[in-house]
Amino acid sequence: DGGAKAAFLRLAVRLLWEKRLGAKSRWAAYIANLPDAEAFEGLATRWEDEELEQLQWPPLVSQIALEREWLRKQHVQLCKNVAKKVPPVSLDEFRWCVETVRSRTFTCAGRHLLCPIADMFNHDTEERGSSFEF
Repeated sequence: DGGAKAAFLRLAVRLLWEKRLGAKSRWAAYIANLPDAEAFEGLATRWEDEELEQLQWPPLVSQIALEREWLRKQHVQLCKNVAKKVPPVSLDEFRWCVETVRSRTFTCAGRHLLCPIADMFNHDTEERGSSFEF
C-alpha cells in the first residue's frame, strides 16, 4: 500500500545517508552486516524481461513492471532533490537501500522500523556457529 511504500522510502533514504557516512554513522556496525546487492539478485524486480515473460501470468508481470517503474521514479525524484555537493546516487545504490529496507523492516503499532537487534535474530545461525534459545 501507499503508506508502507512511503515508510520504506523514508527508511531507504535514511539508510542511504547512514551508509554514506561510513564509520561516522552510529549505524555503521549494522550496515556492515547487511547483505550486499548480490543477495537480492533473485528478486523478480531484477529479472530480465525475457525471464519475466516465462512467468506466463500477465497480472504478476504487470505488477513487477509497476514496481520497477515506481523505483525508477523515486530514484529520479531523489536525484532531483539531492544537494549538488553530494555525490550522485546510482539506481543500483538506491535499489539496494530499498530492497534492504523492504526485506528487514518490522511493523510495530502501525510504524515501519529497522530494528538491528531483532534483525540479527533473523539471520542464519549456522554461518557463524551461534544460536539463540528462549
